[in-house]
Amino acid sequence: MPTLVNFLLTYTGYFQYVVMQGFYSWSANSFLVVTAPLSSSRSPSLSLQPDVYGFHEDTLILIITIFLAVLLAIMGYGKWIKLSLSFHANRRQSFIDSLMENTKEGIWIANKDREIEQVNGAFLEMTGWTEPEVMHKCFKVMKESGRNYEVENLIWQEVVKSGFWHGEIWTYNNEGQRVSFDMSVTRVSTESKITKLLDIKYVGLMSDVTDRKVNEQTMHQLAT
Repeated sequence: MPTLVNFLLTYTGYFQYVVMQGFYSWSANSFLVVTAPLSSSRSPSLSLQPDVYGFHEDTLILIITIFLAVLLAIMGYGKWIKLSLSFHANRRQSFIDSLMENTKEGIWIANKDREIEQVNGAFLEMTGWTEPEVMHKCFKVMKESGRNYEVENLIWQEVVKSGFWHGEIWTYNNEGQRVSFDMSVTRVSTESKITKLLDIKYVGLMSDVTDRKVNEQTMHQLAT
């Protein structure tokens, strides 16, 4: 149905032009048919004789009126559908934005190419990065000598395979401090109601467990 609605909305101006031109042309011809006999001795026939298409004037007017009414109804329905989808999309996005900003967990959302598109304040606070520094870049796991590609590959292999990964990682924040995160990565697939295309996102959710991990290491050293 949305495809039909979009098609009619696209060509509404053309349909209206054709209908109105046909109506004006029919009206002019009808006027000539009615007025021409006035100059002769015969009395005019207003609606007793059908035109060349086999319809009387009132029948043609009724057909055109019904057609225009149906066309306007379809246009109104199409506009209502678009407004409804836009309203629900804005409402859902507002809820997501509010949820991200009010949660204590760090959240990052990446596109199908694993490029980060959105982060919340908790993520920036945990990692020490600014938003421009992480936008359109992959989530990085760092080690003392640089980027830890081995851990990153293990994470993404599991996400591609099962759609989910969860574990604890050690990395470095922007200040060079070693931190530990309890993190999960989930693949989320959604289908557009209009285009029917599949959109893939990756959502990362993480908590700072550095203090707990340090305490565990200290307790382990004391025990040995």
